[in-house]
Amino acid sequence: MRVYLRDASNLGLGCINVHEFAISDVDENFVVDFPIQSGDCPRMGVDLSGLPPRPCVNQIYQVRGCNYGFAEVQDAYVDVHLDPRLLFQTSSIPGTALPGNTWRFDLGNMFSNQCRDFTVTYQLDCDVPAGQTICSEAVIYPDTICLAGTPWNGAQLLARAACVGDSVQLILKNNAQVPSPVLNYIIAEDIIMYRQDVFQIDAGDSVKFSMLANGATWHLRAEQEPGYPGDVFTNATIEGCGTDSSGNSTTGVFLQYPFSAGQFNHSRACQEATDSFKPNEIQGLPIGYGSTHLIQAGDEIEYQIQFQNTGTDTVHTVHVREFLPAGLDPTSVVPGAASHPYTFLLTQDGLLRFIIEYIDLPDSSSNPAGSIGYVSYRARTFTDIPNGSVISGAAEIHFDTLASISTDTVFHTVGEAFIPVVWTNTPIRRDLNLQIYPNPATHTVQFICDNCAGTKWQVELFDTIGRLRKTVPASGEQVELHCVDLPAGLYLFHILIDGHAAGVGKLIVK
Repeated sequence: MRVYLRDASNLGLGCINVHEFAISDVDENFVVDFPIQSGDCPRMGVDLSGLPPRPCVNQIYQVRGCNYGFAEVQDAYVDVHLDPRLLFQTSSIPGTALPGNTWRFDLGNMFSNQCRDFTVTYQLDCDVPAGQTICSEAVIYPDTICLAGTPWNGAQLLARAACVGDSVQLILKNNAQVPSPVLNYIIAEDIIMYRQDVFQIDAGDSVKFSMLANGATWHLRAEQEPGYPGDVFTNATIEGCGTDSSGNSTTGVFLQYPFSAGQFNHSRACQEATDSFKPNEIQGLPIGYGSTHLIQAGDEIEYQIQFQNTGTDTVHTVHVREFLPAGLDPTSVVPGAASHPYTFLLTQDGLLRFIIEYIDLPDSSSNPAGSIGYVSYRARTFTDIPNGSVISGAAEIHFDTLASISTDTVFHTVGEAFIPVVWTNTPIRRDLNLQIYPNPATHTVQFICDNCAGTKWQVELFDTIGRLRKTVPASGEQVELHCVDLPAGLYLFHILIDGHAAGVGKLIVK
């Protein structure tokens, strides 16, 4: 038998938290002593979650703030930063408006292992189209961490992204009083590696990367210091800042990337705006890159299991069950915010159970909005999980004594680098005078290279998972590429001159 000691805050303090032992009789009683380092400071955690936002519809964020430490907390509070496109409506507890579409909610004193829940009702702007990503954030205070017994020296990296005028600004800050060691970072433009390097930041300092606001989805990802008691990486992603030369911006890429800030007292809720609701399904965020949903070892996955009473009578009890997907660390499981109060269990065989009693869930015919609910949890992949490992999960939903409803399966694949590096061994020609029109394209697109005459050049077109879809050789200064047979979406084109890489860019097919 294997017994786990789960650290609900994901801030393990270095104790042995997995014990294995044999029993000879299934009815045998046994006692296991787990060593615990208590520490004298609080360890606060917060979770923000909700259903995908719908334009012009009042919807609810659920917020759960918890004290996972062993010390009582005085005057705890949560700041909820709403996406700029969300209009605050009301909340279940009093809140104070702050600048930047932010609201502060006082939780008062909190004992060890105590949680408090509240709701924030908002409305998404009516003119936001489906597919745009909406991101809100909750931060709980006090934000101190117990350092005793950890291998962590104290550096804490925070990634941020902002749209400032005609620039995208990606900011990496050392939010601590000690300098960071030398660590790695990457910047990606849509699905193309833009920059990969190392950094070292002094205490309290930051570095800023500025790029042209060209409508791309930009992503910054950096390592945390080894031993950091939280996520392995800090991430920031931004979409819809500016437009390209054709007045367009990229959507549908944001959620491929992890969006955890890498801070124990932060929670980000990022979802695409939608005009519909899908009942009885499971979502796993981030989605991951490409058709195999690639993520990296050490990434955290947040699962949301949605349900709806589509029957003809009121449901009184809902049970949601799922076996923890193989490849996820059981000691990192943290049950999150949910639409209704629940009891959570994680059994020795890895079964996750959410039990919602006295829910009195109306049927969808009599009360469509009230017939919906969800539960959520997050867990981290093992840092030593082999590349190629597939992490798949599916849940069962039980309404009272009715037959269970199974969700589809959601899966991720662990990979070494899920962002393709383009032309790392061959420099791009900076004198390339290339025109592409129309972009977006529907039937054909023209590539005109003014200084390619007299050369042997061609266009290669790839989809977002790296598959070569078309190769078109050029004649003279112009080549015409037919795209009427291509699925709508984002594509990458490569320009080769005399067999050498000369340029790379993006093409949108409508």
